[in-house]
Amino acid sequence: MVVAAPLVVGMWRSSWGIMELHRDMFPYAQIYLLGIIIHISFALIRSYLISRSRPTSEEANRITLDKRAVVV
Repeated sequence: MVVAAPLVVGMWRSSWGIMELHRDMFPYAQIYLLGIIIHISFALIRSYLISRSRPTSEEANRITLDKRAVVV
């Protein structure tokens, strides 16, 4: 966390700086609409992505049994 936070801030600050230097390449309306489209897309597929990242009950049981075998 100590390393990641400053790197994220630095990346965003440099991105915004480049966008301010080259305003003709980054029109506000198009960037705004692109951001809205990306946000809505991720919001719509969020439940699908979460369901793919969680193990099924069968996989969870197998993982639990594996942990017990290692601990015992």
